Amino acid sequence: MISSMTGYANASRELQGASVVLEMRAVNHRYLEVSFRAPDELRIIEPQCRDLISRQLSRGKVEVRISINRPAEAQSSLQLNQAMVAQLFAVSDAIRTLRPEVGELKAGEVLRWPGVLQTQEIPAEQLQQMYAAPAVAGATGTAMTLTDVVMKSAMTFGVILVGAVFGWFTATSLPFVWIGAALVAFAIAMVNIFKKQISPALVLAYAIFEGVFLGGISYWYQQIGEQNGYGNLVLTAVIATFVVFATMLTLYTKRIIRVTNKFKKVLFISMISYLGFAVISLIAGLFGVGDGWGFFGVGPLGLVFSGIVVVLAAFVLTLDFDAIEQGIQYGVPERESWRMAFGLMVTLVWLYLEILRFLAILTRN
Repeated sequence: MISSMTGYANASRELQGASVVLEMRAVNHRYLEVSFRAPDELRIIEPQCRDLISRQLSRGKVEVRISINRPAEAQSSLQLNQAMVAQLFAVSDAIRTLRPEVGELKAGEVLRWPGVLQTQEIPAEQLQQMYAAPAVAGATGTAMTLTDVVMKSAMTFGVILVGAVFGWFTATSLPFVWIGAALVAFAIAMVNIFKKQISPALVLAYAIFEGVFLGGISYWYQQIGEQNGYGNLVLTAVIATFVVFATMLTLYTKRIIRVTNKFKKVLFISMISYLGFAVISLIAGLFGVGDGWGFFGVGPLGLVFSGIVVVLAAFVLTLDFDAIEQGIQYGVPERESWRMAFGLMVTLVWLYLEILRFLAILTRN
């Protein structure tokens, strides 16, 4: 799943009677620029925060703000840093010795000096524990768990299955329904991708329309397979999709495939390149190239093209796995489990369609 470079997040944690609140804003930028604003007592974790951000991002303008909210009784209990006051007056006396015309140091000027008035600081050990622990989603929300993602994914795929059954049995009697459903599903997908807050209703709406489309196009591919003497084309594609999913999940969990920043860049560039290739191939297919299959129908080379795209779709699954793992680690809100389920659904549908096309071209050849 691809995420926008523009975003906002907040998290909080209760420590020693105080609430530590972190806010992050990010916008697009040519290179990575991180600004860090925090109370003096929290400066101890600034290097670690910067290092964490630099390991996750390669570009973007990121603003990090950390504040400490203390109850009224704690804020009213101020302590005077007597050692610092003594040093300030000593320095003032030394200056007046060199420059007698300089006036005396006023009490108000002393109080405005950073660090003269102190509140109870959070121990460094607790700050380190806070840094290492998962964040609380927002100020009061519940953090996303793996169970949330699994449940939402199961729900969306159940809705897809219902739509697919309808699309399959109406593919011949209502042939334009599944084509129209594809256009509606695409429009809803664009809304979900760019919508700041994910909408469960829109995710389920996408699932039902995408299911109708999958049922119709699967029936069409099945007819192609039967015409070429292979009647199990759709069943084979479904099984292959689950096998690829299980294989990529195993490779990811065993860390045989590691989703690094370089890995993500290569995949993003590959997907953009494929998008351009697919558009040109579609236009070529409309003019009869590859008997309507475009570049994918041009003999053995077309089959190679189709196989490469299947491999690309399989590797994109690891981006979804990484997004889910990172979301759980950083305590994103539970509502984001719908976004994770949506991203996983989109990738699996793409993988299934590419496998369908590969098998159809294979049986055709």
